[in-house]
Amino acid sequence: MPFVGEPIEKYINQNENLNYSSYKTEIGETAENSLGKLTLNEVMLDDQRIILSSTFEPTDGVKFDYQTFVKPTVKVNGQEYTVTTGGQSIELNDSMFTIYNDVDLSEVVTTEEVNIEISYDRWRYHLNDEEVIQQPWTFDVQVSQAKLLEDKKVFEMNETITLNNGEIVTIEKVVTTPMSTTVYYDLSQSKSESIYFDIRSEDGVQSEYKYPVTAFVSNDLGDVSVIRYDGLTLGDSNHFLEARNANHELLSSPIPIN
Repeated sequence: MPFVGEPIEKYINQNENLNYSSYKTEIGETAENSLGKLTLNEVMLDDQRIILSSTFEPTDGVKFDYQTFVKPTVKVNGQEYTVTTGGQSIELNDSMFTIYNDVDLSEVVTTEEVNIEISYDRWRYHLNDEEVIQQPWTFDVQVSQAKLLEDKKVFEMNETITLNNGEIVTIEKVVTTPMSTTVYYDLSQSKSESIYFDIRSEDGVQSEYKYPVTAFVSNDLGDVSVIRYDGLTLGDSNHFLEARNANHELLSSPIPIN
């Protein structure tokens, strides 16, 4: 199938020449309602997240532009694990848009073959309130994450540290895949939510200024804080975590990832 939308690699990092063909599944299925046609192009699993690429062709008279966001409801192997849903709309021409969605999950998906039910059932035009799509675009697809599971590395840290400002943080784990590196940590013993982790390589390269970053930070009991660096993969050389606040001030000495 000739894809008319942008590939998932452009969503991860449009400035790099990436190739994730071994990790993503081409779908090419189209659903249609009164708002237009939506084609699900590609699906890719990363560590505790799903990335979707689709193409939307609105019906004449339907208002849609790059500030319109379409959000799906997703079930994985029959379960709802969605924590947050982000995304982006990119105009290809006056009547065609690429829709990216980035769905963060609360659980690790462990099966090699994964069933994903996708219902594009909400959207928001500019700053208006989110609206329910009465006849959502729905897809039921099977994807493989066998290659991802083979190449993923998990560093179980379970390390509780006291930062320079007196706050207590527990680093649970660091997970690196060919698509990203993610730090999972617990802030429930900290008064502040303004705590992030930068990753520094042995030669001093700092991830904070080189890779796109997404984060979810909470000090509520039971919540897991997450910071993800898209496009960063940890190789065989040594890497370290450095805690920082929102002003990028250093809060800890380097913490080895091992």
